[in-house]
Amino acid sequence: MFSKGASERIVNFLNEDKDLPIVAHNVWYDLDKALMKTFKRVNMQHILPPKERWRCTMIMSQKLPGKPLAMLDDILEYFGLERRELSKFHDAMTDADLAAQVYMKMMTAPPPSVSHLGFTKE
Repeated sequence: MFSKGASERIVNFLNEDKDLPIVAHNVWYDLDKALMKTFKRVNMQHILPPKERWRCTMIMSQKLPGKPLAMLDDILEYFGLERRELSKFHDAMTDADLAAQVYMKMMTAPPPSVSHLGFTKE
């Protein structure tokens, strides 16, 4: 659980450059299940960046040619990026960095015929 001070520091970091998207592999988990739940405990959910700024690489990957990809490691492999080490525990900082790498690849790769890059629950 975050304190109010920690929550403010997180939001300040996320809002350093409001023109940049906030990237996560699974936005519904990271935003709705982790951040929102924690921020509600300290009554600060209103200061989180709006959902329009968030980009979900899991949703974006569904538009890639070929079979649907949902797992971050599968998408890393699709773009020729190094997968996470299976022997290591889940590390949020590493996952955030890898999701950002995937996002950059998706934004520079030739786009599929129809691209859905926003945050929308389907």
